[in-house]
Order: sequence, then structure tokens, then C-alpha cells
Amino acid sequence: PDARIIHVRRNPMDVGYAMYKTLFRMAYPFSYDLDDLARYGLAYDRLMQHWRSVLPAGRMFELDYEALVADQAGISRRLVEWIGMPWQDQCLAFENNASPSLTASAAQVRQPMYSSSVGLWKRYASELAPLRDALRAGGVRIDDHADGDAACIRRRCKIMQRLRAWFAMIASGCTCCLPCWRPPVFSTSTSCRQLSMA
Repeated sequence: PDARIIHVRRNPMDVGYAMYKTLFRMAYPFSYDLDDLARYGLAYDRLMQHWRSVLPAGRMFELDYEALVADQAGISRRLVEWIGMPWQDQCLAFENNASPSLTASAAQVRQPMYSSSVGLWKRYASELAPLRDALRAGGVRIDDHADGDAACIRRRCKIMQRLRAWFAMIASGCTCCLPCWRPPVFSTSTSCRQLSMA
């Protein structure tokens, strides 16, 4: 009864597209029909609204996929701290785990985290319009969901990767490149399009 719940959210259109394009072997027949996907998406949304309303505060950790791919280290550390476990650097290198994975994402779990799937549904927006329209009509947010601009997420990922490399270089005692490299300067008011690396 005191279990902690981790709820990973993702833009509902990216979820729908990912399921619709995947051939599941004898499972999830609803994923091959946009109307069925919409019904399941709306049911899921109602179910999560219910759990948010009845669970005590702090029982559920809600994590946005888009935030995770933009800041894997920061979000992962918050999550591990929330569940009360000690931090292990292997959390950032899950692709090195040799345990078998029997999911449709079996090949993806052997790669480092990437952001190229954020906003991917937009390439097929006209084909996925029935799903989008049904979700919107049911009150599910689409465009203003936490994914923001996919290109912005990718820029943030690249910035975070370069910052981590820069901090690792400093931590190792190397200062050879410091005079010619400036870290990015931005604040909460900096727009995504202004983010860049020196």
C-alpha cells in the first residue's frame, strides 16, 4: 500500500505513432487502428487523472520522456533520490546492461539515450489527424504537452552532452582547451532558438 509509483509520460501523439507503426506479435490489436488508439489514449488519460486525485501527495513521480532525453543525468538523479536508492553511474549507461530485453524496444535499449523520436509524429501529422482530433476532442493536450519544440530538445541534449564533457575535462585536471571554449550562457528567459554553443 505504500509503494512508490513512477509514471513516465510522453507526448500522446508520439506514443500513438510509435504504437501504430510497430508490429506487435499477437498483442495489442488496438494499436493498428487510430480510432482504437484514441479510445485507449483517452481511457489512459482518465485513469491517470483518477490516480492523481486519490493518491497522497508525493506517492507518484511523474516523469516526462522529453525532459529525460534532454537531461538524462539530472532527471535520473532526481528519480533515484526519490526512490531512496544510492546513485550508481551505471544508471547513465543502461545500454551496457547485458540482461535480456524481450520488448519491441529490444534494439533501442542497447543504444545510448537519444532525442530523435521527440516530435516524430509531426512528420505524419496529416495521416495521424484522426488520432490527434479524437484526443483533443477528449481533452488531451497535444501541442502544449511537455515536449516543446523537438529541435529545441535536440539542441538542449547536445548542449548537455557538451557541458558534461567540459565538466569531465575540468574534473580530470585538463585545462588545455579552456581558453578557446566558452560554456553556453542562458537563463529561464532564453528561448530555445537562442540556445547555442560557442
